Amino acid sequence: MKTFIRKYKAPIVVFAALFLVYLIIIGLTHVVAQERIDDHLQLERQRTENQISASINRYEVFSNYLNEVLITDEVITIMEDANSSDPADKDQAREELLTLLVDDYQVLDNYNFRQFHFHLPTGESFLRLHAPEVYGDMLFDSRQSVRIVNTEQVFVSGFEEGNIYNGYRFIYPLFKNNVHLGSVEISISYEAVLDTLYTVAPSEDAFFIIKESVASTPAFEEYETNYTESSLSDDYLRNTDIFEAFRHRRHHFQGLKLEQFLSNVQANVEDELERGTSFSHKVECNGCDYVMHFISVKNVEQEHVGYLFTIVDDTHYADLVGENRNNITFISLFFLVLFIFMVFATKSRMKLKALSRKDPLTGLDNRLF
Repeated sequence: MKTFIRKYKAPIVVFAALFLVYLIIIGLTHVVAQERIDDHLQLERQRTENQISASINRYEVFSNYLNEVLITDEVITIMEDANSSDPADKDQAREELLTLLVDDYQVLDNYNFRQFHFHLPTGESFLRLHAPEVYGDMLFDSRQSVRIVNTEQVFVSGFEEGNIYNGYRFIYPLFKNNVHLGSVEISISYEAVLDTLYTVAPSEDAFFIIKESVASTPAFEEYETNYTESSLSDDYLRNTDIFEAFRHRRHHFQGLKLEQFLSNVQANVEDELERGTSFSHKVECNGCDYVMHFISVKNVEQEHVGYLFTIVDDTHYADLVGENRNNITFISLFFLVLFIFMVFATKSRMKLKALSRKDPLTGLDNRLF
């Protein structure tokens, strides 16, 4: 072995140096490619986040308009009566408010505003236009947004789970002559946000899941079926109505194939889902390179409560991955050819060196080494 190393020391050093250069080039190529892929995924995730924000902002502007138009002097007068300590007066005020606004609520529903809800300063639910038979429950413990609006008397917006539905809330304090009368909530379901995403990018499937710990059992039995288990995670639930609303608009997977796809992904995203931050996950399935973008949903207190995620057949991502593979293949072939050439060159050199030591006629050494 020592004789072999001594004999081929120079070629071994050259080969080792070239192999080290090869590894460095391959490593740098992969790092640069991964940075390009990460930048692309971040931009795509940011694009989705911007679409979500734009959709919510649009509805907030609309809710401001509705608040100005629908909360008339007559509504304020009825809310003044609603603050009566006499239950009969409160019931009468509730019927008057329902009669006055029920037609308007039907119009709101056509524009994806699912909940139109009045609260008293104490946090008592006074009238749900979306569920007029349900009232009188105290909301401060379960609805931080209602508590903030009625204790600090300021406008509040944000996502929040409720006693019946979850939604993105726009809640306005109500006053008459600087006397606080309660608040009014005009809110949308995340179905409205997903509808915007499907409209803007119909080839991207969008979903909403909420943490099981947040989606506690509804206060009223008739609404216990609002949620079902998600195939993506045991710690998250999906809203039944929202999931079913887009069944026929999904582009990539349907039915059992969707459930199987999500189940296969579950183990790979479990840790990221537990962290509660936005992220992207790459999935190769049926010969396609899919990317899942997970956008963290936060409540009014900026706590993570769920995810809106999309499934995208990202051709540009596939191109970047393919380009990286091609580059690594080309570099590997180049160095392979170079190594083969050097092997033959080394053998030829050693053969010439051996011949130069022998006399071609006698076969004896003709030099001293």
